[in-house]
Amino acid sequence: IDELELPKTYKMYRTPRLIGELAYRFIMSDAAIRTEFEQRGYRQDTQFESHNDNAAEILRVQNSVMAVVERIQNVLAGQYTEADLMVITSEQKLPAYSEAFSRAGIRFSIGEPKDMHEVTLVDFMNVKGLEREVVLVAEIEDLYCRSNSDGLFDDPATQLKAERFSRRKIYVALTRAIEECIVYYTDAGNVFVSELVAINRKITSKRQGTR
Repeated sequence: IDELELPKTYKMYRTPRLIGELAYRFIMSDAAIRTEFEQRGYRQDTQFESHNDNAAEILRVQNSVMAVVERIQNVLAGQYTEADLMVITSEQKLPAYSEAFSRAGIRFSIGEPKDMHEVTLVDFMNVKGLEREVVLVAEIEDLYCRSNSDGLFDDPATQLKAERFSRRKIYVALTRAIEECIVYYTDAGNVFVSELVAINRKITSKRQGTR
C-alpha cells in the first residue's frame, strides 16, 4: 500500500484574515508548539485567504455572562439569526450561561443545535469542527495556566503541558469565526488574555497605518 499525502497549502480560508493572524501568532508564540508544527510540515508563511478583514474585538468587562447576553440581543436585532451565533466558554461556566440565556429568552443548545433557531453554546473542549458567522469567546481565564490556583503546585513539566493544551483550545476557538469574533475577559493579568490583547493591538495598529 502506497501512502499518499495531499500537498499542504498553508492557507486559512474561512476565518477573517486579521482574526486568523491573531490566532496564528498566538499559537506560534509558544516555541514547543512552533517546533511541532514545523516538524509536521507547517510553515510560518500561512496565508489568510478570506476577503473579510474584520479584526477580533477583545473587550474587558465586569461580568462576561451579562456582556455576552447583551451582545447576543444586539446582534439578533440586526442581520443575524440564532443559527449564526456561537458562544464558547469554559466547562465550569456552562451552567451560568445556560441560566442567563434562559432568563433572557435566548434560544440555545449546548453543543450542535437540534434546529436552526438556536444559539450554539459550547465549551472550549468540544468546539472543534464547528463554525459560525459570529463567535463570542469568554472565560479564557478559567483555562489552565500556572498562575491559577489549580496549577500553582504542579510540577513544571505538568504546567507546561497543560498550558500548551489551553493555548491550543484558544487557537481553535478563535478560528471558528467566519465573520466576527468577540473575546470578553475580566482579568487583564491573565497570561493568555494579556498576550492576545498585545498581539491584537499590533494587528489593528498595522491595519490603521495602511489605510
